[in-house]
Amino acid sequence: MDRTITALQEHVGSYIWQELAIVSVLSHFIDNIDDAAAVALAGSHAQTHAHLAEIWHKRMPSLWDREHEQHIAPPNSETEKAFATLTTTDPATQKKAFADLYNVHMTSLLQQYRQHQQLIDAQTDPATHDVLAQCITHLTQHIDHAQSVISSRKTQS
Repeated sequence: MDRTITALQEHVGSYIWQELAIVSVLSHFIDNIDDAAAVALAGSHAQTHAHLAEIWHKRMPSLWDREHEQHIAPPNSETEKAFATLTTTDPATQKKAFADLYNVHMTSLLQQYRQHQQLIDAQTDPATHDVLAQCITHLTQHIDHAQSVISSRKTQS
């Protein structure tokens, strides 16, 4: 991981984009899934991910120039395309999309956060270290909580 200001802007912008993409997909699930447990989980998790996007945005004001929105972008085109596929309205693929959000996309973001945290010195950059710790805690909990819903949705097939 590159440690320049530009690289940090890109990473934080990517984190914001991914958190907002998670909120968008979870909101889609709330409106389109006929499973009360999945809807409740999605609603709770959407609020948390919106908060995580907000704390990233607020955490880095010294990084942003006046046109900071240019840094809020997906990490790559494959990630952008993959998130777009999760907003299916086809009941036959919704269960897989729900599982993929947690097992693939949130797991990937969790790995990004863990990798970044290993590079941050808690003494010299405690605020970034703390934000990463919050993100890691929430994502770990969300992935764990989702497993029971994903398992029960598989048995309902």
